[in-house]
Amino acid sequence: MSTFVSWNCRGIRNKLQDIKEIINNLQPVCIGLQETFLTSNIPLKIRGYNSVRKDAATGASHSGGVCILTTNLYPSPLRGTPSSGVTGFTTPRYPSV
Repeated sequence: MSTFVSWNCRGIRNKLQDIKEIINNLQPVCIGLQETFLTSNIPLKIRGYNSVRKDAATGASHSGGVCILTTNLYPSPLRGTPSSGVTGFTTPRYPSV
């Protein structure tokens, strides 16, 4: 079974231990984070996961930012459509169980 986690974390920088516990306990395929409060000059690296981010506007006061983390176990290459500005993931096919 695949697990997807969505969390309005209201600032991720001081909650990295919480993310690690979520990963250890649930082993999610995908984690959606809202209100990360990250800006482009703040890196976010989670071992075993790729990330795609839309950061908070520079100078924004404690609001904004989203991030999608996907496990390296199921490759999900990023696909973009430049004409519409929409970016998404290719859906991997999982083996039948």
